[in-house]
This record gives sequence, structure tokens and C-alpha cells, in this order.
Amino acid sequence: MKILCIGDVHLSDTPPSIRTDSYTDDVLDKLAFCVNLAQAQGCQLILQAGDMFHIKTPSRNSHSLVQRTAHVLTSAQIPVLIVPGNHDMTHDRLDSLRKQPLGTLAKVSGIDLLIGPHPEWPVFGIPFLQDWAELPKWMDAFKKSGKPFLATHAPIFPKGEDPIYDYISAPDWASLMGGSGFCLYGHIHDIHGVYDEGGVTFCNQGAISRGSLHEKTLNRDLSVSIWDSETGDFTVHPISFKPPEAVFRLVEKSGDDFREAMVQDFVSKAGSTTLVGINMEEVISYAHSQELSVPARELVTSLIEGVA
Repeated sequence: MKILCIGDVHLSDTPPSIRTDSYTDDVLDKLAFCVNLAQAQGCQLILQAGDMFHIKTPSRNSHSLVQRTAHVLTSAQIPVLIVPGNHDMTHDRLDSLRKQPLGTLAKVSGIDLLIGPHPEWPVFGIPFLQDWAELPKWMDAFKKSGKPFLATHAPIFPKGEDPIYDYISAPDWASLMGGSGFCLYGHIHDIHGVYDEGGVTFCNQGAISRGSLHEKTLNRDLSVSIWDSETGDFTVHPISFKPPEAVFRLVEKSGDDFREAMVQDFVSKAGSTTLVGINMEEVISYAHSQELSVPARELVTSLIEGVA
């Protein structure tokens, strides 16, 4: 079988401060491109790796947005599975899904959440976890399931990369998987690509919404991948997209205005997540854990330290 694998989508009724007003239409167009690609390539399943929606507050997501998303995803009549990401839940809690737009979307025929083993398809889902100390329990369940393909929304980084925020190294993740299998992961917006680590083949093609404004985002192409269960290969397919100057407010976001946009980017990403702990070091660590550009992280940190 063939599975189309899509990274972070981050749909929203209102564009992030660094994006143009066409943001919602642009992202839905790219999602439609992916669905059409799945149909053209003879895929039996579409798998999305979390953060289908951007804003964590249910009241700030319209019924229209959920309906438009459902229309796009079901247009090819191919089953769709979605692993919940941190932006799809309140306070990173799975029990909040029924009140979230993703929970409503999953009630549409042909669209389901992937949490744990799927009863029919050879896939297992691990959502973004509120407490990553629970990961070994999830991995034990994965290994017992006998499923070859693991999809997750997690801060995984290849060997040799050392981000400043909390993450899980690919070799450690592979070890927990038992040293075999295939792993699709979302949450990381920059492309890690397809790579082997510790007996596991990993795939991360980044966010189709492009994510935060920084040099890598401006210069990189957009892509998704198709996994073939017979060969075990991930095939990368480019996505049609607009040039950066058509979707980012590059001219307007300069100087103080750009700095303000960076702060708004952080606030938007923080959403309604609870900060565990009350000391300033933990708050700064949380700022670093967000998928912000380096200038944005430095700015938020300096603002926090300025009021400490």
C-alpha cells in the first residue's frame, strides 16, 4: 500500500502577523494539492502528522474553517488519519480534543484520529504528549502492536543536531522503537528529510504552511512524501506554492514592526498551553521550546529577562 505523509498544516481563520491575508486560502490550496497528489499516485491512505489547526482556543476557530478543511480532505475519497499535535489540544491534553476543531473534524466520515494502533491500517500513532516521561509506555504498546509504521508529533532531531530547546534525539527514539520500523514525525517545521538512524527510517518534510519567518523558511521548497509498504521507501514529492514575497509581509515587517510581529508569533504559538513551574528559568525554557526563529527566541528571552 501507499501512504501520503503530510507535515504540519496550521490552518487558521486569521493569518499570523507575519503572513498576508491570503494565508487561509493559500494553506487550503496546498492541502488540496496534497490530496490530489495522493489520488494521482494511487495512495490508499492520507496521514497527517499533527497541528492541523494553529489556534488552540476553540472559540477562535470558525465552523466554516472546519467545514472547508473537511471538504478538501474528503474530496478524493481516500481515508485520512490525523495524529493530534500540540496546537490541536488545550494544555497538551488529549481529553480536550472533543472541544477542539480537530475533534469536530474527526467526526466527519472518512477522517479519523490516529492514537495508538489502527485496527485496519499498518500504522500506530503517538500524539504530542503532555509528559514525555510517558513515552516508553507508548513505545511498548507500539512494539506489541506489530505495526511497522509509527506516526507522531514530537520534537525529534537527527544525530548531530543540538537545538537549544528540549528535544529527543533520533537514535534514542529509534532505540525505544526497538531498532526497526518507520517513523513519520511532525512538530519540526524545517525539513529534516528522510534518514536512517538506529535501524529506523525517519521522515520529516517540514510544515506545508512554512512556519515562522526566517532564512531557511524563505529559501526552502515545500514537499510531502509517499511511503510504499512493499519497498519501505519514502518518495519525496514537491508541492506547488507561492514565492515568499507573496505570502510573507517582508517589506512591512522591518525594524520595530518586525520585532512586534516576532512577539505576536510567540504569543500565537504559546496559545493556551500551561507553563509548568513559576520560576523565570522555566518560562525562558518554554520560550526556547517553541518553534520560533532564532531572532524571535532571542527577542522573547530578552523581553522576559527585562521584566524579571
